[in-house]
Amino acid sequence: MTYSIRAEGARNLCDVVFRRMQLGITADRGVPQIESIAETAARELRWSADEKTSRIDEFLAEVQKEKRY
Repeated sequence: MTYSIRAEGARNLCDVVFRRMQLGITADRGVPQIESIAETAARELRWSADEKTSRIDEFLAEVQKEKRY
């Protein structure tokens, strides 16, 4: 995951999970692991605690959008 941020330029959780990790293709879409993933992303991207929370909310909203279809 750090590789996707450092070398591939991923800047948000949707990009990391949906496009660069195998979790993105699982039925749960990485929701159970998102806190841990966000913690690593926050460290790498120097997000504040508030930004980390916002990014998690953004990710969960995308997962909910997919469930509508």
